[in-house]
Amino acid sequence: MRTLLTHANHLYADAKQVRKMQPYPPLQTLIAAALLRSRGEDVAFFDMTFERDFEAALEEFRPDRVVVAEDNFNFLTKMCTLENRRLALEVAAAARSRGIESIVNSSDASDHPGSYRAFDRVIRGELETGLVSGLEISHLDELPMPAWDLIDVERYRNAWEDAHGYFAMNLVTSRGCPYKCNWCAKPIYGDTYRCVSPSRAAAEMACVKDLFQPDQIWFADDIFALSPKWAREFAGEVLRTGARLPFKMQSRCDLMTRDSVEALAAAGCEEVWMGAESGSQRVL
Repeated sequence: MRTLLTHANHLYADAKQVRKMQPYPPLQTLIAAALLRSRGEDVAFFDMTFERDFEAALEEFRPDRVVVAEDNFNFLTKMCTLENRRLALEVAAAARSRGIESIVNSSDASDHPGSYRAFDRVIRGELETGLVSGLEISHLDELPMPAWDLIDVERYRNAWEDAHGYFAMNLVTSRGCPYKCNWCAKPIYGDTYRCVSPSRAAAEMACVKDLFQPDQIWFADDIFALSPKWAREFAGEVLRTGARLPFKMQSRCDLMTRDSVEALAAAGCEEVWMGAESGSQRVL
C-alpha cells in the first residue's frame, strides 16, 4: 500500500495569514505518516502549505490512496474552514479522476461529513484509530514522533526569518481539553484529555532542537500543562536533557498558579495565551 498524505491548509489562500506569515508544519499529518511507516506502509507526503499543484504530486507518487489529514492541532484548521474545504474537495476530485481511493479527516469533516461526499471515506474524530484498522491508543507515548524528514524545513525557516527575523516550530503534548467553555468547539476529541509523559514531551523538544535549532517553540495544545505536577516534572526533564528553548503556550487563568508558572518559566516559557469566559464585558 502506497499512501500519499497531504493537508488542505494552503498559506497563500488567506491574505491575512500571508500578512501574518507564521507557517507551522502540519503536525497531525506528520504523526500519521510516521504511524503508517511503523506499520510497514510506503508513505509519501505533499505539503500544501506552500504548494497547491496536487495533480503533479499524484503523477509523481502514483499512490494507492490519498489521505487529506488536516493538522488538528492548528487552530487555523478549526476556524478558517471554508477555503480548506474547497481545497480538500479539489484533492478528492483529482484522486477520483484517477481511480484512487481518497480519505479525509478534519474538524470540518467531522462536523459536516455530508459536505465531503466527494471522498470515499470520512474519518470522524481521532485520525489514527480511523486510519489504522484495530489500532487503540491507550497512551500517547505509544505514537511515533512526527516524520520530520518529510518536510522542507528550510522553506518554513526562510518564511519566518524573512518576516520576523527568527524561526519558530510547533510541538504538541496533549489532545483535547476537559473544560466546557461555551465558545469552544471540540469536533475531534470532545471533552476528553490525554497527555504524553513529561519525559516524552522533553524528548520531542530535544529532538527538534537538535535537528532544526528553532528560536522558539509553539506548544499547540488546546491547554498545555494541565497538571502542576506534570509541569514540574516536564521542567525537570527539559533541564536534565538540555532541551530548553523559548516557548509559548495556551492555558487558563486559573491554572497559572505560582508553582506552575515557576516550573514553566524554568523550562523556557515566555508567553501564555489565556482564554477567559464571562458573560460580562467588564470582566473580559
